[in-house]
Amino acid sequence: MSAGVTTTGGSNIVLDTGAVTLDQDVTLNSSSGNGGITISTEVNGGQDLTLNAGTGTVLLSTDVGVSGTDLTGLTVTGGQVDIDDVAVTDAGAGFITVTASTNLDVTGSSLSTDGGAVSLSSNSGTGTIDADGANLSIDTTSGGGNGSITLTGSLTDGASDTNLSLTAGSGAVSVTGAVGTSGTRLSSLVVSNSGQVDLGDVFTVGVINLGGATGNKDLNGTTYSSNDGTITFGGAVDLVGAGVSINSDANGDVTDGNIVFNSTIDGGQTLSLSADGGTVDINGVVGGGTALTSLTVSSAGQSDLLAVTTTGVVDVTSGVINVDGLISAGGQVDLSGATTLSAGVTTTGGSNIVLDTGAVTLDQDVTLNSSSGNGGITIS
Repeated sequence: MSAGVTTTGGSNIVLDTGAVTLDQDVTLNSSSGNGGITISTEVNGGQDLTLNAGTGTVLLSTDVGVSGTDLTGLTVTGGQVDIDDVAVTDAGAGFITVTASTNLDVTGSSLSTDGGAVSLSSNSGTGTIDADGANLSIDTTSGGGNGSITLTGSLTDGASDTNLSLTAGSGAVSVTGAVGTSGTRLSSLVVSNSGQVDLGDVFTVGVINLGGATGNKDLNGTTYSSNDGTITFGGAVDLVGAGVSINSDANGDVTDGNIVFNSTIDGGQTLSLSADGGTVDINGVVGGGTALTSLTVSSAGQSDLLAVTTTGVVDVTSGVINVDGLISAGGQVDLSGATTLSAGVTTTGGSNIVLDTGAVTLDQDVTLNSSSGNGGITIS
């Protein structure tokens, strides 16, 4: 194709039965009357492709720029939009932008660029982005790029079998809606980048891995839940949602995932962690920048803590508890389990310090201090 196609009056545009090669940038426009656009044959060519159906249906039921020459850009606008695999390459500037005013289905397994941004939007963020395959990889690093990934809407997976992988190099990753639901979870979520990550609620069957030792991880939701998989936060975590709960054994079976923080945790919110028999491993200072409202570990086989600062309670129930930094709390501190202290505990406002349900081992000189407000100290 060396020119575009425009229809009016709600008429459709259909390309089928034979590969389509773009010789220059091409626009297919049926928006006048909201006609549909259907492409059921492979599309290739180092050019931009724009599909505009207004609120009409757009069906891309075959690969775009995958087995032949990659496109340099893809823009899709429609009501219901279905897209298959897409590959875009343009010296780091290739992009994929898909905007659906009702619902967006991703029927393929791969959306890739060489550094350009990928943006998928469903009903201005109130709609769903349905992942229909067993695996969906969105990767903006082909050829060494670092494009951002923005998903505006809630990710759904009716079969609970989609492994979602988001790879952005140093680019930002943002998901405004929930990833899965408590009833229809994704199989797993892996985010690989060293840039900013913004996430709403996440529900999976298996792992949740927000890798990357650098780059902030903003938890804008309230629930991060896996049935059996380990939940890992690679970089600094900011609690933005009003009360954050992280559970690595949501189905309560005998398979227990771990909860791992590899950097700091900040934010004036409550944080509740539940790993059942798994390990809670916090390798960064908690509340060192902005004190948490409270920290609760409701169940774990082992809990490892560095320094913790809260304005309220610290309540840890775990088979084994290792404290390697000062706990400073504005509420009661209750450590229930076999506890090893390598640092002290301080409370204010008359709050108590309680060590119970297990032996206490001191790895160095330790001070338990509740004198500010004359709180009690109980070791049982």
